[in-house]
Amino acid sequence: AAPFIICNAEQLYDLGQNGCGDSGSTDCDKVFVLGADIDFKSELMTSSNRISNSSNSFTGVFDGRNHTLQNYKSDGTSSSRGFIGYSSGRIINLNLKNSQMNYLTGSKSSFLVGEFEGGGIHNVKVSGDITSASALGGLAGSTELSGDYTVVRSEVIGSLTTPEYTAGGIVGSGGGELKVFKTKSSVNITTTSQSGGIVGNRAGLIKKSKSTGSLIGTSNLGGVLGVSSDLDTAIYQVYSSMDVSGSSGRVSGVWASGTNIGKESTLEDSYSLYSIIDGSNT
Repeated sequence: AAPFIICNAEQLYDLGQNGCGDSGSTDCDKVFVLGADIDFKSELMTSSNRISNSSNSFTGVFDGRNHTLQNYKSDGTSSSRGFIGYSSGRIINLNLKNSQMNYLTGSKSSFLVGEFEGGGIHNVKVSGDITSASALGGLAGSTELSGDYTVVRSEVIGSLTTPEYTAGGIVGSGGGELKVFKTKSSVNITTTSQSGGIVGNRAGLIKKSKSTGSLIGTSNLGGVLGVSSDLDTAIYQVYSSMDVSGSSGRVSGVWASGTNIGKESTLEDSYSLYSIIDGSNT
């Protein structure tokens, strides 16, 4: 079947309202492509026109064709918030520029996907400012503990703020099969604990990636990965120049801590040029 071509904000609103969202799921598995850059002009996106929800997850393909969606603005109080709320599909070749998102009482939030249920995020660049409760990420707020998730050749620029815990420049809270490859985060993160420049909590593989900016919180803070528990985590060829500041220890330029780390956990060819403040585990 031919893909659906989206050229304006009204068509995106309609997709969220009627095609894959509160009022229907007939288009959740379809292929969508952007045919033009779209400026939302900071018009507030509501839950009624956001793509996908807990009942109707997006399982298709959203191909930006390297177009830009700019000045996207959204807020709300529920969980799993982002440009796409729930996704197990593929999101590729997309730019989200100058997004402003505020989900003070909701968790599992990001600029792109709130709850990453599977599939892939490839060649996506986002920028802006986002505030949310726990499980806050640049490209995905949270994944399930099991499943196959891939983030490749993608970038996040901006600020991430949570008054609670678990924030990551790329993914907030991950799982055992989360693979992050050739990504870059240039972010300023304000949080409490269990947070990292690339992934906050739990990852299977982080490779050939880079983090810069700042990370401010209390404990279990890493320039690359905050915490990874009960997993065989591998970190290869990763560089961080993120300044990390924690008030009560377990602070690292790369990987802060892990409980019952898997026997096959690996940290190789990775390094950090950073400053640490008030960290007792450097």
